[in-house]
Amino acid sequence: MYNDKMMHSPAMKAVGTAIWIIVAIGAINWGLDALGYNIFNMPFVQMNLAQFVYPFKLIIGAAGLLSLIMFTMHCMRGCTC
Repeated sequence: MYNDKMMHSPAMKAVGTAIWIIVAIGAINWGLDALGYNIFNMPFVQMNLAQFVYPFKLIIGAAGLLSLIMFTMHCMRGCTC
């Protein structure tokens, strides 16, 4: 079981906010990809930040997974979703 006080600490709120922002960026990129625009495939990114694309994708994927875990923990506490 987890510590309820830990879930509401300022550090966990900051982590949750950071994860939410990263997931939002990933969702926006996914939506743009459906319209034919992918942030990671833009020429500026490919020329200047190509070595960071793979780590960014891993970070966004990990943030999505953590977001799902946090949501599941929230729902298991009996809070309304």
